[in-house]
Amino acid sequence: MVKKSKPSVKAESKASGEEETTAPVKELNIPSVEAGGIIDFYYFFNGIGILIGISFIIVGLLRYVFHIL
Repeated sequence: MVKKSKPSVKAESKASGEEETTAPVKELNIPSVEAGGIIDFYYFFNGIGILIGISFIIVGLLRYVFHIL
């Protein structure tokens, strides 16, 4: 039996930290996103959540520290 040798594959070595940039860099044209409607509900509900959180902190301080309410 005759063994056939596999063709050797040579790996191309790159110097560390250097990359080849042969293709030109394309600029990305990202379209602007317009606001939804009259009320942006994301910011609306975030604002309500922040106000509720602040009110909990104030009521908690008044009840347990100063014994009011």
